[in-house]
Amino acid sequence: MLGVFRSKYYAGIERGRESNSAASDRRLLMLMRSLHQERGGLLGDRRRYACLPEQYGESIGQHRVRRLMRLAGFMGVPKKRRRHRRPGRSDRNLPDLLQRDFSATEPHRVWVTDIMELKTGEGKWYLCVIKDLYDGAIAAWKTDTRPPAEWVTSTVEMALVKRPESRGAILHSDHGSQDTSNAYRQCLQRHGLQISMGRVRSCADNASAESVFGQLQRELVRQSQFRTRQEATEKINHYFLNLYNPWRRPPLLSNKPQAIQAYNSREQDVVC
Repeated sequence: MLGVFRSKYYAGIERGRESNSAASDRRLLMLMRSLHQERGGLLGDRRRYACLPEQYGESIGQHRVRRLMRLAGFMGVPKKRRRHRRPGRSDRNLPDLLQRDFSATEPHRVWVTDIMELKTGEGKWYLCVIKDLYDGAIAAWKTDTRPPAEWVTSTVEMALVKRPESRGAILHSDHGSQDTSNAYRQCLQRHGLQISMGRVRSCADNASAESVFGQLQRELVRQSQFRTRQEATEKINHYFLNLYNPWRRPPLLSNKPQAIQAYNSREQDVVC
């Protein structure tokens, strides 16, 4: 009447009426729930797929991770689509050395930087970050109530103090007023850094730095409410130190043995 084979029927009774695949799914769901609570519900299917073998030693396909996430009602924080504006003209005196090639074959050779504005209960709060394109880690970041050029140069000097081997590297940015100032140019020239800038009104020319802020918005800013500037700084420091940098998995990291070693033995990041 049920259309079940005799062997399947008795095998099901011996297993307690639960198939091997169902038992495996149930066990994996328990691990994924634990991972979901531990990571604050921020991981999507790709990072969850990468964390399961590393943290629990489970070899599981990405499609199965997606299926189990749908079954449990888990989902990461989705990206928001943006409309692209037509880029303006570039300053011929400030070349674009990257040309949207956000990759690096050696550590501390190519950096990108940008500034983000945050809202708190006490007013505006600005964040400046410097990202190493080799392993995707944030080399240094700094917050302040105002974004003058001296604040950006102090962030650059902060990164160089911790990573002196970066002298001579490329530092790419957009055409912000701080990055086109004389103080910024003199700072890079004094420390032997090569200046590089994308076109005006073209966020894609500095997309690698913009992606940091996009992820920060999804995983921290929209999930929090900063009552004070001090609270915003503490949460940002915690996010970069304990969440962003430790979880970074660049697309080509598996093909770079030196990157893996540098990624695992990276020193304490510079914060302020």
